[in-house]
Amino acid sequence: MSALNWARLNNGVDMLAAVSEARFSEEWTRSQDVIQSETRQILRDHGASENLLNYVLEMKGYPRVPYFSSAWIGNEKERAHHGICYCLHAVGVKLLDDVIDEDQDVPNADLALGHVLIQHALARLPMDDGAGQFALQAWQKIWSYVVQEPRITIDGTEDWFRGAETKAGGMMEFYARLGARTARSLQAPEEQAARAMNLVGVIYMVGDDIRDWHALGERDSNLFAMIEDDQAERKAVRERLGRIREELQQILIHYPPAFDISPEVNRIARKWQDVL
Repeated sequence: MSALNWARLNNGVDMLAAVSEARFSEEWTRSQDVIQSETRQILRDHGASENLLNYVLEMKGYPRVPYFSSAWIGNEKERAHHGICYCLHAVGVKLLDDVIDEDQDVPNADLALGHVLIQHALARLPMDDGAGQFALQAWQKIWSYVVQEPRITIDGTEDWFRGAETKAGGMMEFYARLGARTARSLQAPEEQAARAMNLVGVIYMVGDDIRDWHALGERDSNLFAMIEDDQAERKAVRERLGRIREELQQILIHYPPAFDISPEVNRIARKWQDVL
């Protein structure tokens, strides 16, 4: 192949990548607007205070990242419907988690409205008896961990990663598996989509702990606090995050999602790997 043709090929690949990324950004932004609008309207209809509405408005990950679990749903309309439901559910879970943790300046009477968001999200999905039974059973392990979490002292990175795989990873995996039972146009095997989403959940939880260490001074059971003064442990965690990123990338290469999350999850993984 001549140098000119090679350059044209590379330019074509770059253009396709740019178009794909633009479509990703547009769809993700559009979904976030709908999620925020619907979340606040549902809460307002149930008597939420302005304090709670403002708290939800400031959320970053929960109204955004679970949308990725719909990435392999081929039909855009169906994908948006499922992704928005996953995010509504995740915001509801976050509010109930705050009741347990007691670490937010929002009354529990407001935070308890998280159950309304969870009900709305699940009611909107086309679930048969099998999907409904799955939804009940899949959350037992996650909620069991969430309820015990305030009483758990995590002293080592192995324990931390196990917890991350159960909680953040488990949530993202749950949405992918739920989609496998309720979506008509899924374009990847359930196990592969579920594994990819578990990895995404762990990556984002690494980032949450780094941010909480810097911004909130969090030290108890915090990943970064465990490794900040130990260069060998920092290197080990950095390498582990690299392996997680590599495994995730391999799944995305072999099973390309219709909603191309690759650039975003790679960017996030690289960002936290560099910080470590």
